[in-house]
Amino acid sequence: MLVLGSNFYINSVGSETRYNTSEESSGIILNRNGDINLKTGGTGATATTRLSIDTNGETAIQGDSNPCLSVDRGSANNTNINIKYNGTLTGQVAVANADFQLSAVGASTPISFYTNGSSKVIIDSSGRMGINRTPALGSSKLEVGGADNYPLINVEASGATGGMGIGSGILRLYYGTTSRLNITDSTALVSASNFNASGYVGSSGPGG
Repeated sequence: MLVLGSNFYINSVGSETRYNTSEESSGIILNRNGDINLKTGGTGATATTRLSIDTNGETAIQGDSNPCLSVDRGSANNTNINIKYNGTLTGQVAVANADFQLSAVGASTPISFYTNGSSKVIIDSSGRMGINRTPALGSSKLEVGGADNYPLINVEASGATGGMGIGSGILRLYYGTTSRLNITDSTALVSASNFNASGYVGSSGPGG
């Protein structure tokens, strides 16, 4: 073992000992087992491993006793960045099989995308996606949450927009932000008052 330390040394039983217990300490340890450890410690604290490289080349970074991030090769030609929560692998960024991968690790771990401290998009372990809401419908693959009486899902072409949304418990189809077709769960399933004699919504058909 080779130790390069500031205010600490390894005693005869293999434990770290500081020369001055009221001051900070740091050091690099090259172990006989092939590992390299970089340690730091604040005032009055024993130095803790912050960066380590093991015999397989895996590099781990930790803020306390639990590693929070590690980088390893994985299988042949792969590279993994492993992100841990409380010492448990929870997320991974990887390049594998010529594919860039962003993974949530665990049987029930979702992927969440945040802006300004709030979750805006969630993909759960079943593959369901929620935009501005947590997916709740068993067989649904995309759920969108937002304000009533407004097109939450939109398409656009040549400056014109159309979409769909929910208002007062009614499924509404919009042109711009104006509701043109309403579908309810009552016996009168479709409110078609805006259809003209030719069967189009609005004043004229295509091109009119």
